[in-house]
Amino acid sequence: MSVSVARSAMLVEAALVLAGLAITFWGVTGLFAVGGALLLSGALASFSWPRESESGGSQCPDCAANNWADRGQCRECGADLR
Repeated sequence: MSVSVARSAMLVEAALVLAGLAITFWGVTGLFAVGGALLLSGALASFSWPRESESGGSQCPDCAANNWADRGQCRECGADLR
């Protein structure tokens, strides 16, 4: 199991636990509040400022994703870029 899949599975499990706790303690209103908070936190976590320049970047040999020059691992598949 790759790191990104394991991380995604862990986040889904945490979201389900939070949803269960919210509906248990605060009912449907709490469920919607936790869902909104999770949606907002996911949007903020996936946001990244664009780099000023990708010149000197490298392309992943496994998945062909463009990566910045200072990266040691591919941002998409985690392959070693060094």
